[in-house]
Amino acid sequence: MNIMKFNYQKLAAGFAVLILGLSSIPADSLPKQIFFSWDKIYHLIEYFIFILLVGMSYITSETRRLRMKWIPYTLRIGLIFPILDELYQSLIPGRLSSWFDVLADLSGVSIGIFALAYYYEKHLRDKD
Repeated sequence: MNIMKFNYQKLAAGFAVLILGLSSIPADSLPKQIFFSWDKIYHLIEYFIFILLVGMSYITSETRRLRMKWIPYTLRIGLIFPILDELYQSLIPGRLSSWFDVLADLSGVSIGIFALAYYYEKHLRDKD
């Protein structure tokens, strides 16, 4: 592979910790939105970035099997982690778990996987 060697695994793990850290903030510490809530947009962007890092950790793997099956592995993490994050968030005092948040998360995951698939097909497939 001829792309810069970042350690995407560490970046993805660090971003996952950041997501869980943000989910740990009690509701009364969060800013109040009066007219429009950017919450769902934040969820989408958050998981878009997360899934890009997860996908790139598979795509740039030294193991050919992981590179060739990056979509199912990335998709599996992209489906499980947002649900577990919302379940975890429901345990935080004053925080509520929302399926609408999960849908926003999964939208970010979907857009991220499509973006990675496009990038992979255009730039990396022949180099593998």
